[in-house]
Amino acid sequence: MISESTIIEVKQYTNELLISLDHKYLFHNWNHTQEVVRVSMELGKQCGLSEKDLSILKVAAYFHDTGHVKSYTNHEEMSARIAAEFLEIRDVAKEEIATVKSLILSTKLTSPCLTTMQEILHDADLSHIGTLDMERRAKALRKEWEYLLGSKYSEREWLELQISFLSHLRFLTEPAKIKFEPILKIRIGHMKKKLFDLSSKEK
Repeated sequence: MISESTIIEVKQYTNELLISLDHKYLFHNWNHTQEVVRVSMELGKQCGLSEKDLSILKVAAYFHDTGHVKSYTNHEEMSARIAAEFLEIRDVAKEEIATVKSLILSTKLTSPCLTTMQEILHDADLSHIGTLDMERRAKALRKEWEYLLGSKYSEREWLELQISFLSHLRFLTEPAKIKFEPILKIRIGHMKKKLFDLSSKEK
């Protein structure tokens, strides 16, 4: 099990990394990481994880976006490397480091989730989508993509992109399905109405 003292060090280190990011990181920042840690712990307990697994999950949640200090794209691989380097010099067991890395890599949207722990981190990373704060967070992500990737969307393009993504999104753990899917479905309905209204005005 990863010790509490090591987890405290992990929190301090990842905080230093993430607050050093450019102010243009409006979504992928320390606030998002703290949210992912909190939701991971909630879901982990509800799914019956052991204390050992909870400690590994918490460490992975703290590190999962730290790769942004090196690269915006493929940041998951960078995050896994940063985590491994940090944990190795603290004599964390090799199998625990391997699990942390696999958890971080599983947050890539194209990666399958093969374990309950991976499903939990996946759901926690996307949990904002099923909250009342979703619209504000989506606007932050849109601006972040514009600043850092040069991606600009018209209102129609942004609505279509969100509807497509959210309509295919699936929460994987039962607690997440119960907590987040009702609001998610409402939000999709609201966006579809906005798109319909926009189309009507354009005619």
